[in-house]
Amino acid sequence: MRAEILDIHQRLNNTSIYVTHDQLEAMTMGTRIIIMKDGLVQQNGSPQEIYNNPVNKFVAGFIGSPAMNLIKCAIKADGDELLAINGEMKLAIPATSTKSLKPYVNREVVLGLRPEHLSDMAEESTGVDSPTFKGLVRLVKPLGSEQLIHLEINSQQSVARIDPKVSIRYGETVKFIADMDAAIFFDTKTEERIV
Repeated sequence: MRAEILDIHQRLNNTSIYVTHDQLEAMTMGTRIIIMKDGLVQQNGSPQEIYNNPVNKFVAGFIGSPAMNLIKCAIKADGDELLAINGEMKLAIPATSTKSLKPYVNREVVLGLRPEHLSDMAEESTGVDSPTFKGLVRLVKPLGSEQLIHLEINSQQSVARIDPKVSIRYGETVKFIADMDAAIFFDTKTEERIV
């Protein structure tokens, strides 16, 4: 059905408005998406803009399948470096985000990472300072071209999208790498994006 609607739209070359509650449908069919919540526009942009740069926690959690991982953590200073900390998980924040997050030192924020921004240690060779953490495997979903690993990180749920050749089993505690250059941070009160 989606393909037929897209074909008609391309042939007619007219502006069309299509209303859906299905985020996957919006992403695949729209050239521009308007995301609304409680009758208010949250964000307006191309599917890729919205996916890569959500303006708030609601949009981040709504767009993407699986959704963006939203992990509560505290911002702590370690000399000139800032860390996002949740229990034993301590991830160095890139210098490009430090200025915006300095006012949040010793406060809680929400760290957003897409499933493709979490990878297992077998996938990459990493240096000593790599942003690694351990997660308890709660579910393994082999999907052929990829596998989704549902993790528990200090009682919070997350999903990693990894190579299907990697052998990971339910109940294992596995070391993962976070691509902190792709990390997004949200204010816990306003839910607006910080950086």
